Amino acid sequence: MIATRVLRRSCSCGVTLASVVAMLCVWDQAHAACNVPGVGNVTIDLKSIEFTSDHEDGNGDNILLANNTDWTDDGTAYGEPEWVSGVDNNPISHTRNSKLTVKITISVSPANLTFDLEGDGPNNYVDFHKNGNTSTGADQEITVTADGNLPGAVCILTESINWKINVNGTECNAGSSGEHTIYVTWGTPAPSSDLTHKRIEWCTTVPFDTDTPSELALEIANKVNVDVVLGNGNTWPTPYSGNIWPALEKTEANKVDCLQSAALAVDALKLLGYPSADVETGMAWPSSDTNVDTEEPTKSCPTHGTLCLRYEVENGGYLNNYEGYFKINYSSSWHYYTTWADWLQVTGPHSSSYDLLDYIRDQAEADSAMDFGQYWSYPYTGTLRYKDPDTWPDEVTLP
Repeated sequence: MIATRVLRRSCSCGVTLASVVAMLCVWDQAHAACNVPGVGNVTIDLKSIEFTSDHEDGNGDNILLANNTDWTDDGTAYGEPEWVSGVDNNPISHTRNSKLTVKITISVSPANLTFDLEGDGPNNYVDFHKNGNTSTGADQEITVTADGNLPGAVCILTESINWKINVNGTECNAGSSGEHTIYVTWGTPAPSSDLTHKRIEWCTTVPFDTDTPSELALEIANKVNVDVVLGNGNTWPTPYSGNIWPALEKTEANKVDCLQSAALAVDALKLLGYPSADVETGMAWPSSDTNVDTEEPTKSCPTHGTLCLRYEVENGGYLNNYEGYFKINYSSSWHYYTTWADWLQVTGPHSSSYDLLDYIRDQAEADSAMDFGQYWSYPYTGTLRYKDPDTWPDEVTLP
């Protein structure tokens, strides 16, 4: 299994006592004053910061729901502005490899001063510069875009920003904001993804080098495999539908089969903004099912009619009639991934569902605890007619 890490800056992802204390300290620093030669006393009051480049609906409201307690889609959207001195410090979700844009509310007195605004963070994606501003002596809004792009990988960032203004060459501290929690996604989450705080935190807790579709798919497959309770299949031949996220409660009552775990991986990828049209589930078995390549063998029996060669693994008294998978489209072709089976190493990409089955067959044969076989059976009925444990995918002699 691939180990997972989280790209973090200065604090853990959750709201800890240390982070609360840090935020309180930051809020106390949001009011400042300095003496500028030729001007006198200049006061600066950093009021709020609204992220305007994060994921929002058509009305400009956040789509990130303030539910970090359970796996349901309940919850109301986090309010804006996300950071309000002494009041709020809400997380955001944002597309990778793009720049943050913020709308700052600040008060600089006296009025009619020309000043430059600077935000200084530990990385250029949280560095901001806006020159030639004119103070109003009251609250004013300044919109500014970061100097650099966010990382190109899915990750979690926690960043503080030190703000300052420059008046006639004199630098004045304006206070600090943060720590800002930024959930960096692949793209814009699908409208139907129900983007909750708890779900996005789980999805983005991956290694910070997940900057290719294959790496992302493998990491999500591994997370699903580790974080759910796996059970026997019970949904064939109907694809799973409904809220699959409670599977992450990891209880016997919420155990999932291979198709359900694949559905969870698909939901996670959509929530991360992978294009909905380019990710889907499927069931792989050697039959005439439309989700499986036509190269899989079929044979007609004079006695029993048309039969299909069905892939099956026997272990602990159950038969694996199919393998649920998910596939994603990139580089102009579909790639197949497994999420399930404690004896099967999560793997991908495979070039087809047939290739995926062949891989599973090899893994099963390599495991001394497995009794691998292949069967001729009536299509879809599961009625066993013949077993030959040695041949794949060659034709066998029918009884």
